[in-house]
Formats: sequence, C-alpha cells, structure tokens
Amino acid sequence: MKVVTVLSPSHKVFLPNYISGFPCNPNLELHIKFCKQVCSSSEYESEGWHEQMRIKAQTFYDELLKCPEGEGFIFSDPDIQFFGDFYDDMLKEIEGFDVVFQNDIGGGVNTGWFFARNTESGRNLFKAILTFIGNYSNEQKAATDFCYNHKKYLELKDLKWKMLPIEKYWTYGVYRKTWNGKDDFDVPKEMLMHHANWTERFDLKFDILELVKKKYCDLHNILGYKGYVYEGEPVINCPYIPENLKIHE
Repeated sequence: MKVVTVLSPSHKVFLPNYISGFPCNPNLELHIKFCKQVCSSSEYESEGWHEQMRIKAQTFYDELLKCPEGEGFIFSDPDIQFFGDFYDDMLKEIEGFDVVFQNDIGGGVNTGWFFARNTESGRNLFKAILTFIGNYSNEQKAATDFCYNHKKYLELKDLKWKMLPIEKYWTYGVYRKTWNGKDDFDVPKEMLMHHANWTERFDLKFDILELVKKKYCDLHNILGYKGYVYEGEPVINCPYIPENLKIHE
C-alpha cells in the first residue's frame, strides 16, 4: 500500500517525528514528495495558502491515476503521528467505497488523511477538486462540497464515500474549536493516528504532538516518557529510517 506525503520546506521539521513513528509494516511504502514553499507563513488560509493547496490537489489526482484500476493509495500530511499499524484497518474501511476520509468534524472531510481508490467515481471526484479549486479557499472545502453534494453531479452520482471513525483517526477538532496551547483534553485509547491540525498557530502543532503522545502513554501505562522518546511496551516509534521510504525531490 502506497502512502504519499507532500512536504514543503516549512514542514520538514515534522519529518523526524513522522518517519520514526511510521508503522513497521512491509506492506506499506512511504513516498515523500518535496514541493516548493508558496505559503511563507504556513498559517491556515494565509497568503499563498490557496496555491499551496492546489499543489496538493494536483498530487491527489496524479497519484490516483498511477494506481491500477480498483486499487488506491493513502495520502498523509506530515503533521500526523502514529500509535499503531493502520494497514489492516484502512483496508477494511475502504471496502465498498471509492474514498474514505479522516473526519474533520466542523471542517468536513479531512484531505490530510484519506484512502482513495482508482475507480471512475474516484477519478471524477479528484478531477473535480483540481478543476474547480479556484472556486474554494482550499482543496478540503472543495472535497467536502463535492462529497456531500455528489448526487447533484452526473459524474459523481455513484460516488461512495464515508468518514473514518474519529476514535481511531483523531484530531483536536472533535472539540469544535482550535487548541490554544492551554486547554486540557482527552485522547481515545484506541487511537491509531493523530493529526495535529486545529491549533491556533502553526508552532502549537509541536506542542500538541508531544502532549498527545504523553496522554497516550499515560492511558496505556507506557513507562519512560522523555519528550519524543519512549521506553516500555508497546513500542510506539520505530527508531529507524524505514526501508520502504522513498524520497522524491
């Protein structure tokens, strides 16, 4: 299973944490594609944000077309961390569907984590997102609109899509507000991954990544929390560079 991540210079700082936590599963192949920095601040919907999201939308469509008919790929943002092997679970979730998304609650579908299959409806969806992104502030809002209103469009009328369970694919967005760096919160015990969106500022992503890890360790009685280093069982992070990592400049 191919997992694709688009990485701009501002997001390279997430790479060590992202790679070290990637599941040790030979069935997963991580592809990291570097792209130019268009949004200088990296803040949500700031100047250049729309064009940066157009680059993502182009990647979505291009990668889908590379997949054999009926097969697919996972797209993952780099501000994600893993707490288990998602391979089997994602295969089960995609059964009978063209695409499954992380649930962004108030934000609609989350295009920072999804599994899409190369089907006629799947191709039409991502072609529509790329073609009409100019009518939206970002690709996620385009995807949300086309998914929720797919029956209005002849090319999308047969689209089968759904949200992934929030307790496994978690985001602070469940609280329907952005995290300010101070408010306390709980994380689900069965969490497989955490997406560090829904923060008031870009720099708070690092704080919430670390805090979520600590909370997960506390839930599972994992000993030896030392920032981004853990000791004890189960092992969360593989201290290695995955053999199945492919870098694309």
